[in-house]
Amino acid sequence: MQAQRKVVSVDKNWKKEFFGYGIFLEDSEISNDALNQIQNKKVLSAVEQSGLLSGLEKAGFTLSGLEDLKLLSLAESLGLLSLAEKVLNSNGAAIASSALIPFLLAFLSVCTLDEPAKYFVAAPLVIVAGGLFVTGNIVQGLMAEP
Repeated sequence: MQAQRKVVSVDKNWKKEFFGYGIFLEDSEISNDALNQIQNKKVLSAVEQSGLLSGLEKAGFTLSGLEDLKLLSLAESLGLLSLAEKVLNSNGAAIASSALIPFLLAFLSVCTLDEPAKYFVAAPLVIVAGGLFVTGNIVQGLMAEP
């Protein structure tokens, strides 16, 4: 699945006239594939150089171990892999800005609920808001043009 983006550029042949269009042009939509962006930014090479994979292997997390536990097939049957693809191909700013809703709900719950219940309601909402914010920024960083 490829995300479609509209590109706004400056018209280099533009001159001010009485009847005319603006200096900015909206070009045709182009495809912006998440996997191509990850490849262009050399994310996997950076992960390899950081030693994260060897650290996970020393801790006992390997792809064959995941395969033995059938976690990849479980993720596929639950639709998590297609969800990850949709998230990578969506707008990261929209994901990050959607974190405002659970954050405001957490704030309202702290302000309005009684003492023991407000923390049980607010804590998961803050975790969801933080997850959305971080995910949106990661997607925006991956999909940004170099």
